[in-house]
Amino acid sequence: MATWEEEFAKWNTDNLESLCAMSVPDTDIVMVHLEHPVVQLLDKKFQEFGTIAPSAQLSNTPNWRQIPRAAFDKACQWLRDNILSKSSKTFDLSQFTMHIAKIDSSKFTDLNAGCFSQMSITGSENVQEMNEKKGQYVNIVVQMPFNIDIKLSLHYCLSMNMQAIY
Repeated sequence: MATWEEEFAKWNTDNLESLCAMSVPDTDIVMVHLEHPVVQLLDKKFQEFGTIAPSAQLSNTPNWRQIPRAAFDKACQWLRDNILSKSSKTFDLSQFTMHIAKIDSSKFTDLNAGCFSQMSITGSENVQEMNEKKGQYVNIVVQMPFNIDIKLSLHYCLSMNMQAIY
């Protein structure tokens, strides 16, 4: 599916038979450009479609191949059934994930010494009591809701023309 979106995005169900494909009048031949997805398909599955691989054809037109109408129609139908029917120009954002982190790569739960400035201390605590008091205070501080001001910018690329949209 990714190959179709990257390489063949200009083709859809409406233009599959007409974009870069020309019927030769009074014959059963379709002239198909090498960029066309039917050429790529027939190069890989030519026996299934009862023809020869377009890349194996001798041609006096370097960028075009002669493909029998029946094989072309069958290949177009295969592309509709197996690729285009599953392809979409919309994207399922239920699979979208985002990772948010601090710029300095520290964890949101990493606390600096300044967060203990409002902790009540009597001054008579020993080291063990002080560590227990800090542990309790940290649990309270970490579980408190707090606001974060963040700026998000999403960079994405539309596969139709591979241009970044900001």
